[in-house]
Amino acid sequence: MNIKKTHDLNFITISIAIKIGWHNNVEKMVKILGEKFPDLDTSDILDEKFNEFLDGSGEIFVIVRDVKFSMPVPKGQWAFNNLN
Repeated sequence: MNIKKTHDLNFITISIAIKIGWHNNVEKMVKILGEKFPDLDTSDILDEKFNEFLDGSGEIFVIVRDVKFSMPVPKGQWAFNNLN
């Protein structure tokens, strides 16, 4: 996918279904990270970001050390919020 722009996730409103899916993924991510990086500190976890793609879809992601966790967001399931 071609990235149009990367935003802080705080500036994006996502649908309830996407939010629930992302939170479920975060729970799995925490388990994986705990196993992979037993010395993990909260400072190793960067802020959640959102890639806006040229086709109108997007991707929520977070990078922890050398691992990128992401989830696709279909077109119509996200919008800019008033903080933008």
